[in-house]
Amino acid sequence: MLYDMNDNENLPSNLFDTWVFETSIDRTIWIPYLQAIEKTGSLWLTRFQGGELDIDLAITDTVMIYGYSGDLPVAFLLDASKTNTTVIIHSRYNESPLIFEPLLRVGKIDVLQEQILFRTNERKRAVIAKECVLARLRQMNWLIDVPASHIKNIKIANGVNEVRQYEAQYSKIYWERYFSCLGYPDYSRRGKNPISDALNACSLFLVGPILRWIYLHRLSPSHGYLHVQTTYNALVYDLMEPVRHWPEKIVFQLVKNSGEDKLTAKAINRLKESLNQVVEVPNFQCEVKRKNLMHANVLALRAYLLRDMTRLVFPRDSEGREKGKPVKASFIIPGSKKRYR
Repeated sequence: MLYDMNDNENLPSNLFDTWVFETSIDRTIWIPYLQAIEKTGSLWLTRFQGGELDIDLAITDTVMIYGYSGDLPVAFLLDASKTNTTVIIHSRYNESPLIFEPLLRVGKIDVLQEQILFRTNERKRAVIAKECVLARLRQMNWLIDVPASHIKNIKIANGVNEVRQYEAQYSKIYWERYFSCLGYPDYSRRGKNPISDALNACSLFLVGPILRWIYLHRLSPSHGYLHVQTTYNALVYDLMEPVRHWPEKIVFQLVKNSGEDKLTAKAINRLKESLNQVVEVPNFQCEVKRKNLMHANVLALRAYLLRDMTRLVFPRDSEGREKGKPVKASFIIPGSKKRYR
């Protein structure tokens, strides 16, 4: 069964913790740890870790099968080709998924083509890079103050290089304050030390879920806007900017409480736990689990690339409610619950 995401009030509360979601753009099914799949009439009965599901490929846009388990019948793939359904097989331990993609139909918008076109357009590329940096700087406010004038300067910056200069300026201030407050003024973010090691491990952990949603929505992880090299997952690190403060705050508090002992292991465990915590998202007037915000960032970029939204706005989590008008989005954050002031 697929649920109408526009009827958000009547969705099961645990829907997005399990296996299936539908956005206003796609009908998408995520199957964790497939056990068996067989055809029953016009449907495909799918058993997986945690339950089972009848898949109607005729109304399904994408099926992602996650993990190393189960057998996938060739007949299922042939049926998917008839209904123009994409099938993706992915795992956290394999950055390159296997993608069965039907030939693009005439007149259908190709989001990958739009991603590359936006990347080659310096003005549009700068717009996306600015939003990545603004999302990052706004979340630094737990440790340092970023003046409104500085935010304005980034908004009117002339190109990506100027945006990077502003980011570097405040990153320097941020990390000096970060290590100084922890009592390690001689440490640096790029230096070899236990705190940086823990932060690097946490960033690497976040790559997996962000990469999953990038693949699911047919984007290329190699074509970024703020990070531009195509030799690594540049877009993943673009979309990590709005959530970098999660591991940074976790590591900060761990060091404050217990120093550097087993810091990396503790930080990873705490980060895993935090992804299931519900947070406020004031600019979308809702609350949602952190893990779904990473998906929402991909949806926000996708909506902008496909011109479903004229502005790119990343959802921003906060410890409290904030003033301001909510974003009028063409998508709903998976698993979100509306919150009115």
